[in-house]
This record gives sequence, structure tokens and C-alpha cells, in this order.
Amino acid sequence: MSDLIRDYYLGERATALLAMSLGMMLLLSSIVLFRISRRVTVQRGMAYVLLVAGLFFALSGGGYGYVVQQRMHAHEIKARVGSETREAEVVRMESVLKSSYSGALRMFTTLLCAGLLVACFSKGFPVRQGVAVGLIVFGLVGHTTEALSMRKNRDYLKRVREYQPIEAGAPAVPHL
Repeated sequence: MSDLIRDYYLGERATALLAMSLGMMLLLSSIVLFRISRRVTVQRGMAYVLLVAGLFFALSGGGYGYVVQQRMHAHEIKARVGSETREAEVVRMESVLKSSYSGALRMFTTLLCAGLLVACFSKGFPVRQGVAVGLIVFGLVGHTTEALSMRKNRDYLKRVREYQPIEAGAPAVPHL
């Protein structure tokens, strides 16, 4: 069980690194757009939103990476003491799946809707059109990352529920 939980936290750490990398890529994209665009263009509007999106993903990925590292350390202590149980992990993951995604999904849905709304009122305003496109991209990227995370956590919860410890004295691999 301990290895299963440790692998979960290693995967979460990789997710945090991916979010940070995505943030850096968005920041780099915004810098490129700022450098190549004129003052009143669609690209300039996109650059503003991509700058905010890049900061968001880079900082949230870094913060989540720190939290995951702390949880990994706490898990290692519990594993040494032997207080990790499958039931506790099932309860924890059910709670994660039930409540952890709602705030982020609301935020990303709001960004998508805001982008669509801004797009409706942007005729003749290129910077505003760029902001609309940027908001839509930000919302879509956020929904995509959350969907991947939810799928990964559901798969992990399924593996935890199906986990069967090896009985003392039983062979690790059944003989055929």
C-alpha cells in the first residue's frame, strides 16, 4: 500500500512540474507576443491574458509542488510507523474528488464565459478581441488540466479500492 501511495505522490509532483512548465510556456508566449505586436492588435490583447495565465499556472504549480512534497514527507513518516490504511486513503481520495475540483472548474468556466462575452462585444476593438481569445484559451487549458487530473485521481482511487495486501507467508507470485 505504501508503494501505491508513494507512486501517487510522485505522479502529483510530476503534475505540479507540468503546470509550472505550462506556466513558463505561456509566459514566454506572452513575452513573444508583446515584442512582435503593435500597440492596438489582437496579439497584444492575447499577450495580456497569457501573461496572467502564465503567472497563474507557474505559481500554482510551484505551490502545489511544495504541498505535494510536504504530503510525501508526511506519508513516509506514517509508512514507517505503519499507520497508513487503505480505508483512510479511500476516504481521502473520495474527498479530493468530491470537493477539490469545484473551485477551479468554476473559475475556468467563468473565464470561458467571460471570453465568449467579451468576444460578442469586441467588433472593431482588436485588443479586446485578443483578450477574448486569451480568456477562452486560458479557460480551455484550465479545463483540460483539471480533466486530466480528475481522470488520474479516479484511476488511483480505483487501484486503492482494488488493492489486496499479500498475506503473510503467501507467495508474491502464484505458482501455475
